[in-house]
Amino acid sequence: MSDSLLSIIALISPFMWASSVGFLKAVKSRTTFTFPFVEAVISGSVMIIIITITSLWIEFISYSFKTYIYMLSGSISIFCGWLVYLFCIRKISLGIVFTIVSSVQIFVAIILDILIYQIIPNIVEVIGGSLIIVGIVIINIIPTINNKQNKFYFNSTFSLPFGLTCLAGIIWSIGNFCNQAALVESSPISLGVIRSLTPIFVIGLIMIFRSGNQFDLVSKSDWRKIIPASFCLSIGLLAWFFSLTVNSVTINSIFMSSAPVFALIIGYVFFLEIITKKESIGIILCLAGTLSVVISKI
Repeated sequence: MSDSLLSIIALISPFMWASSVGFLKAVKSRTTFTFPFVEAVISGSVMIIIITITSLWIEFISYSFKTYIYMLSGSISIFCGWLVYLFCIRKISLGIVFTIVSSVQIFVAIILDILIYQIIPNIVEVIGGSLIIVGIVIINIIPTINNKQNKFYFNSTFSLPFGLTCLAGIIWSIGNFCNQAALVESSPISLGVIRSLTPIFVIGLIMIFRSGNQFDLVSKSDWRKIIPASFCLSIGLLAWFFSLTVNSVTINSIFMSSAPVFALIIGYVFFLEIITKKESIGIILCLAGTLSVVISKI
């Protein structure tokens, strides 16, 4: 598979993430534990089937100890970031959380790319990333700030969630570097298997010791949305791992930050949600930034 094609595959990640969110928007049941657990089980099962079909088990068990440490560290970081992310979106809006996380991820990725790999983003990548950040700020944050009801909200209850949201971005960025280090020796499929272990183990234990069966609390109609949402997120993460084999974490983070654009488009097409003028401007800026980065990679 060519490097150019793998670079473009990175765009599958934000689209699939947005598609997953689109399915979950219609879920009425509380899925704090069930969704990440089901997604991890589905993703891990698919990866195991692929490894079995392609006879990659010998390779899977022959990596160096350091590679397994990187893989497990990346898995733990992704899961911990997810837990902080879930906490934050209960305190402040999803749009603000995602904007802050995306911005912090890009900023931390640039610093770590320079310090670890001596990779300095070119001017086109910097401009593209800046356009995307401005675009998602226009889409998510400006409408919230302009809402008079949110002025006191920003002053009184924003500090702790803001700090934790920044922490989620830092954790995810560090985890991405662990995953990229693991990919020096391992394959994206193997990384996908290990990535699934942490949520399966941790959430599995939580469900065992929590009172009541969490799965019984989810309705049949919600299961019909959770399952495809899990597949979408699994595909998005696998595409992310494949693109990490040729792209820096900075480039991948820039691509991933365009997810709100796909979310708005999916909302418009499937849920008939109205796109405002500000959101249209944000979409144009995000698309321009993403296109410029894609062209620079090709």
